[in-house]
This record gives sequence, C-alpha cells and structure tokens, in this order.
Amino acid sequence: MPRLLDASINRYRGCWVSTELPADSSTFHTDLAHSLALWQADGIKVVWLTLNSARAALIPIAVTHGFDFHHVAGDAVILTKRLQSGAIIPEFANHTIGVGGIVFNARGEILVVIEQHDKHTRPGHWKFPGGAVDKGELIREAAIREVKEETGIIATFDQLVGLRHYHYGQFGTSNIYALCRLHAVNNTITPCPEEIFASKWISPEDYLACDTVIEFNKALLRAALYHHGMPTLEVGDLHGIAPAEYELFAAAR
Repeated sequence: MPRLLDASINRYRGCWVSTELPADSSTFHTDLAHSLALWQADGIKVVWLTLNSARAALIPIAVTHGFDFHHVAGDAVILTKRLQSGAIIPEFANHTIGVGGIVFNARGEILVVIEQHDKHTRPGHWKFPGGAVDKGELIREAAIREVKEETGIIATFDQLVGLRHYHYGQFGTSNIYALCRLHAVNNTITPCPEEIFASKWISPEDYLACDTVIEFNKALLRAALYHHGMPTLEVGDLHGIAPAEYELFAAAR
C-alpha cells in the first residue's frame, strides 16, 4: 500500500520532502509516484527532494520521475520537479563575493601586496590584500580577516568604498568585489608566505604614480581618498534579523 511521503509546504506552494525516506528502492518508487499525484492534485507547484549519501541509490529513481538536479549541499544532492507548467524554481547561488581592504596607517600610507601567483607573470602588480567572503561572514568581517591572514595587520572597518560586479567568476558564477577602507591598528607587516610574495606600506601618491599598478586599483584608491564612502548604518532588528547577523551600508552625508 503506497503512502504519502512526509513533507512541508512553503508559502510559494513548494513542497519540501522530508529526508526520512524509504531505504528500499521499490518502496520509494511506489511512494514517490503516489505522493506526486496527490501533490499535483492539491495544487503544489514545485517539489524539492533532498537525497543524502545514505540514500544515493534513490537518485536514479527520482530522475525517472522527472526530477532535475538543482544543487549540492555537503553530502546531499537537492533535486526539483515542476508540477505546474511555468512554476518558478529559483536558481541556486549564482554569485561569489570577494573583498579587498585599502588599509591606511597613521602616516597615511596604504598597505599593498604582490601575490605569489603573480610574482613571475605580473611582478609589479601591487594590489590591495583581500579574498573570498566565507559562508555566514559579513563583508566587513571578511575584509578585516583577509588583511590579517595575508599581512598580519590588524585593522578596523571604516567604510565601504565601492563595488565591482562582473560575470566571469568561479564555477561560471558572477562575482561581486567589495572594497573596504580600513585603519591599521599595528604597523609591522608579517606576510603569509603561502599567499604573499611581497608587501609594503606606500604613500598614495607613489602608488598612483606607479606604472605597474592597474587603473582599476588606482580608481578605487582615488575613491577612498577623495569621496565619501558608505559606513555601516544601524537600524535595529531587520524583519526579525538581529543587527549582528546583517550589515547595511549607506552613503555618508
């Protein structure tokens, strides 16, 4: 006797099937077919199915029932099936986010580095330290962390200088690069040998005059020097999200 698989329905009429699934392939095949028919009759638009490594043998069965692969999370693959023509299935994460830090010391100098992978092909490519934002990390936290990891410089966040958005990121995604203005707490550079080939403090004037620095970095430095950036703005809880769990940047007056 087929049974209805346990599931929860969201506000978009999407059905998320419980991960507590039959281990037996034949039982899963029968229960899934029965459940899909009932969900479709009930007006469900999309079914979401999560199969972890312990249920990997069920993946071919789901595919035969018309499920498509959506994304992978840890040891699980998430599949989807439209039950209504034209139902919207949101695309999985289509952007990566990187950060850079324009770090100023007390003398008004800025911190620049040459990465190890550039030492032969672009030996004069002095850039701002930075890297990828980790999952669950705020932009300002990532900028501070990356600067410390790459150079040993401890810094505090001042403001967001600007954003660069393009469509040539990792894994076929688009990428957003957020540049932050930071203030150094210490002055002694301790570069990470695995990532950094060279590092130094340099005056903004000398950096802007350097022929081997790309115009992109010069434009960002000018923005940090001559224009108001966007500091963080505190507005309390944001639709139930605590201030520590989000960041809002707004132009300064």
